[in-house]
Amino acid sequence: IDKATTATQKTEKTEPKKDETDVVVDVAVDSARSNNPDLPELRVVEVKIINEGWARVVLEPVDRSTDAATWYMKKESGKWTVFDFGTAIMPENHPEAPKELFD
Repeated sequence: IDKATTATQKTEKTEPKKDETDVVVDVAVDSARSNNPDLPELRVVEVKIINEGWARVVLEPVDRSTDAATWYMKKESGKWTVFDFGTAIMPENHPEAPKELFD
């Protein structure tokens, strides 16, 4: 075995797993960019994960060129999926979601 192969294998084994907060932020940012590819750099304002199956992420442009918006997600079959996003989403819009997701 040459040293390059051994070093690569060790790197792969010790690579840290992303935690849920990083994952939901990535999903929200990807959703924002797919909706508006021209968005400037985004800043995470808030992340809330409830019961390991529901999440809310608030993002705003660093330059404040638009208002902050909120992404709501549900984890289904091990994958986070955006079920709604915007600036004025109310709990009554999604009665299946835990009320505290909107607090």
